[in-house]
Amino acid sequence: MLKRIAIITLAVVVMTTAANAQSRTVALTFDDLPGADSQEPTALAETNAAILQALDRHHALATGFVIGERVEALPNGRDLLKSWIDRGHDLGNHTNSHRDLNEQTVQMFADEVRKGESVFRPLLPAPR
Repeated sequence: MLKRIAIITLAVVVMTTAANAQSRTVALTFDDLPGADSQEPTALAETNAAILQALDRHHALATGFVIGERVEALPNGRDLLKSWIDRGHDLGNHTNSHRDLNEQTVQMFADEVRKGESVFRPLLPAPR
C-alpha cells in the first residue's frame, strides 16, 4: 500500500511539474540603453533597431535599463528610447552615470537614481 501511495504521489508531482513548466515566464532585460558609449549615434541606432526587430519577430516584450548620461550625450538618445516605448517596451533606471555603487554614499546613489529618472520618465506614457 505504501509503495502504491509513493508511486501515485510521484506521478502527481511529475504531472504538476510538467504543467507548471508551461506557465513559466522569462523577463528580457537590456542594460545600458541606449547603448555602449563608444558607439557613434548611427551605429547605436542600427543596434537598437536590430534588437527591436528581433523582439518584434518573436512577439517578446522587454525592459531596457537606461543610463541617463548616455541618453543626454547623444543627439538621437531620446529618439532611441522613444523607439523602445513606441513598440510597447518598458524602461527602467540604470542610474545617471552608471558609476560603481561601492564608491558612492547613499545620498550620492539617491541623486544618481533621481537624475537618471529625470532623463527618461518624461518619455513614458502616462499611467492608465
